[in-house]
Amino acid sequence: MNHNGKAVCIVSYPKSGNTWFRTFLANLISGAAEAVDINQLEIAPIITARQALDQVLGYESGELSHDQIDLIRPELYEFLAKSSERYKYIKIHDGYMYNKAGRPLFPPEATEAVIYIIRNPLDVCVSYAYHSGNSDLDAAIRAMANPNFAMAAGRQRQHGQLRQRLGSWSTHVQGWTKAPGHRVHVIRYEDMLSNPANSFGMAATFLGLTFSSEVLERAINFSEFRTLKKQEEAAGFRERVRADTPFFRKGKVGTYMDALSAAQTSKIVADHEIVMREFGYMTEIDAATNAQ
Repeated sequence: MNHNGKAVCIVSYPKSGNTWFRTFLANLISGAAEAVDINQLEIAPIITARQALDQVLGYESGELSHDQIDLIRPELYEFLAKSSERYKYIKIHDGYMYNKAGRPLFPPEATEAVIYIIRNPLDVCVSYAYHSGNSDLDAAIRAMANPNFAMAAGRQRQHGQLRQRLGSWSTHVQGWTKAPGHRVHVIRYEDMLSNPANSFGMAATFLGLTFSSEVLERAINFSEFRTLKKQEEAAGFRERVRADTPFFRKGKVGTYMDALSAAQTSKIVADHEIVMREFGYMTEIDAATNAQ
């Protein structure tokens, strides 16, 4: 694939399969007979790592406000995409946001393509609450409905990550899947599980990658959840946020059924029904409602 100094964005709301897809991509491009080590996962580094900005600036970005950094970020993104093979693919959790100057943080002129990974928000809620370390489902529900929700947004300490404005789950999905001027391919987490050859294969083809069916199947197998979990159990995972909380937990569909109360499920549906329906996540809910 000819990037012409542009980057491929691997985008998702947190806990929606971004690392899973990155691992698949690394194994597909490697084509090796052994699985890529998740702790040597160089492909698609997260673009909000503060170290990348500090290296380009030549001074600590902690001296700048979040809004000042956002004014720099489009140029940072363009510079890294043009100057470094390391940033040919990048990982993003930000929503499709604009800075105070009205410029998108991820300008289309620096973007070759976008892979957007979406997951049922009911399952995202459970996984995100667990990932946060407090298992507070109600807090996760509120965050997912908050149009101003952001990660690494505090000023009381220096975060290793730049602020990431996610917005609500629905606006995150709508913002990226309808991002002006971008070529976007959407993958559902659920399809990655139920029909991986089709789901991963179509995404890789969209990116202009060439591969044999054997290499595709091997990359999918090397990226299976149980394989990733086994690697983490054996050697840890450097991208894990909390030392006491595994990054790879269950990787299943429908975990919300045992974790969320009826009221919690109803609240998430009320917050996100329009987008859930657009991407096929209301079928189960409608069936349960009609059965009552």
